[in-house]
Amino acid sequence: MRFGREFGVTIDKYHSYKDWGLILTDYTISPPKAKTTYVSVPGRNGTLDYSEAVSDEIKYEDRNIKIVFHAPQKQADWRYIISKIQNEIQGRKVKIIFDDDIAFYYYGRIEVDTFTNSGKIATINITAVTDPFKYNITTSAEDWLWDPFDFEQSIINETSGLVVTGSLEVSLECQGAVKNPIIISDSNMTVNYKGNKYVIKTGSQVMYEIVLQKGTNELIFEGNGTVSINYIGGSL
Repeated sequence: MRFGREFGVTIDKYHSYKDWGLILTDYTISPPKAKTTYVSVPGRNGTLDYSEAVSDEIKYEDRNIKIVFHAPQKQADWRYIISKIQNEIQGRKVKIIFDDDIAFYYYGRIEVDTFTNSGKIATINITAVTDPFKYNITTSAEDWLWDPFDFEQSIINETSGLVVTGSLEVSLECQGAVKNPIIISDSNMTVNYKGNKYVIKTGSQVMYEIVLQKGTNELIFEGNGTVSINYIGGSL
């Protein structure tokens, strides 16, 4: 974690220093806690673990984020600053992007939690309850922006403008966030996923029947035309 006068966080479309003049002094992001279900059965040792019984994937609780700022402006401006921030973000569901992790965003509901002052320094605490995963700022069907690309954590999937001539097999690598892909096609065709075949109509459709899993996902398209697969990757 690094701090500096211009180092901060973007909340929705507002940067904490560039737009509000706030200095980031500290932040914490809670780890996503696994949702677990244990059942105690009389007459046996230990418990039965049903945490992955429903979906074969472990699910997670929300994250909690707390961000602490100092307001270096003169005391007469403090009330104006806090009102400005509350008017712009209070209670809203927003994207949160930290300057030291710009390839991903957290998504959740934001609160301007407390505002205190010692007479010399004003402290503003902002909290958020977010999804357990942080998401790639670029979707799979968009061109990658190399400035925010994280070479250690991000995964590139070439999923835009795929030409299907009879049959085409596509491999998608997913990091962790399980998602329903959006498929855009210029003709009617089918897609096979995990042994099941689904109809794709001309246009854009959310494939609710297809739930992408962590790891390699194989999709086989059959038909003639061009398709794009759009989904947002994620990471813990």
